Amino acid sequence: MRVSRAGIIFIAAIAISACSGIDRDSAKALGTTGVTATQALTDQATAAQKTLSELPEWWGVHDALVCANTASGPLRTACLDTVRQEVKQSQSATPLTKAQQQLVVVMKKRAAAAGALRDAYQAFTDLATYDAAAETEKSIQTAFGSINKLSAAASAIAPAGVVLPAISTTFTAVASGIGAVIAEQRQKQLLLSASRDLHTACDAMVKALTVEADQAASESLLSTLREEQDQLFSTFVQSGLVAPRDALSPLLSEIAPGTQMVQAPPAADADVINTAVVISLSERSRRQQAAIVASYDSALAALKELSAEHAKLEAGQPVDLTTILAQANEITAILNGLKQGK
Repeated sequence: MRVSRAGIIFIAAIAISACSGIDRDSAKALGTTGVTATQALTDQATAAQKTLSELPEWWGVHDALVCANTASGPLRTACLDTVRQEVKQSQSATPLTKAQQQLVVVMKKRAAAAGALRDAYQAFTDLATYDAAAETEKSIQTAFGSINKLSAAASAIAPAGVVLPAISTTFTAVASGIGAVIAEQRQKQLLLSASRDLHTACDAMVKALTVEADQAASESLLSTLREEQDQLFSTFVQSGLVAPRDALSPLLSEIAPGTQMVQAPPAADADVINTAVVISLSERSRRQQAAIVASYDSALAALKELSAEHAKLEAGQPVDLTTILAQANEITAILNGLKQGK
């Protein structure tokens, strides 16, 4: 029996549907969750690189405020002259070590890659809603380009012999190779291809973030940042710009919300109060170090969960987005806590 051209197209559409097996609603839900998770990753990466980039300013301000403890006159003038000279030198040559400079580069590229991946997830969500093939193609290409730049930067700080490979999108080839099939089946085929690309992107981000996290830990960078923050805060207190009572206010608000400290504590208790300030700052820094490590762990967990859910989607299995959202919320909560100095 001879089959008409329309019949051939219909049979081809059935074949594509059987091979794709992707659910549009699940794809849309995964895309929306991916946007939420990658936005949290973008915020975490941006905060990390911003803090490290500010180190030279911290050092300069710290050294200048230390001069407040020098008696007025020639000694204070000499102290300030030294600080000014160091600032001039740092403007021509960054005081960051080579390892720190490379880490700043990785963090900046991770922030860009996470932002591009967020846009790709938004396009994936749109693709599950309407014909957004052109938008998806462009955003995936941009995301892959950013991730490849991140991988190259991460390879520069990775252990000897470790090179993170570049990734290539297949979406363009699939989109151009789909023949004349009904719109719904074309959409499912494009969603499958886009999911596979996003799956690849998440795996590449995991590798790069693992290198960054390991390098930060091996260089004791997190500890250094917290120590520098402690020292800078202490100079604010010692110079009289910040009252010791203000340094202890966050602790008081946690244990007794709404309680107000006295405006002028007894001068005779200054040594007691200053000791309490040192203890509070030290413990707060220890908690913040642990929080930063936790933010890396949550970011890695979110990316791994995204990868796992893409595998389910591509296999036609139900997706579970609860864990991804929990990790994204955890990252946001950690960042908010760090901003508030908790």
